[in-house]
Amino acid sequence: MYKSQRNQSAMKLHRQAGITLVEIGVSLAILAAVVAGSLALYGSTSTSQKVQQLNQDLISMRGGVQQLYVQSSTYTEGTAGDINVMIQDSKRFPTTLTPDGVNGFTHLLNGNLTIEGEDEIFSIAVSGLNDDACILLATQAADWYSVNNDGTKPTAPDDATARAPATRSALCGAGNAANTLYFYSS
Repeated sequence: MYKSQRNQSAMKLHRQAGITLVEIGVSLAILAAVVAGSLALYGSTSTSQKVQQLNQDLISMRGGVQQLYVQSSTYTEGTAGDINVMIQDSKRFPTTLTPDGVNGFTHLLNGNLTIEGEDEIFSIAVSGLNDDACILLATQAADWYSVNNDGTKPTAPDDATARAPATRSALCGAGNAANTLYFYSS
């Protein structure tokens, strides 16, 4: 009886020696899900980091433009593009922005950043923003004179309602990969 039990055990072990095609398929499916999740997480983190950098670039750019104003007492120098050239020539821009001549700069999210001045107020237009980046940037812009999405020069600073995250995030269109935000300062 002992010998037959041993033979049965050996047969069971022999049948379970390999892995089946189904087990390989399930393992590959789990691995694919983990990889896809990791890539999605990396993509959202990367956008968030780029928006934070762009926000810092905007603050730095605002300081550079304000320094130029102290020197010339105006934000207008002939054509609207001249202020972009003045900033580029003065080297008062973050190195994460790529100069693009009269057209301004290219930012980290591969859109354009253009400065326009009028009398004692100037705007920085940031274009080429997808919805997620636009909402993040709009809601982080707490200390600007005004922020809008149509380029209309503000007559007064944004009030608390206009600065609310819900109001600012509404500036970004649903599913639009080409949002533009205008940041105003004096």
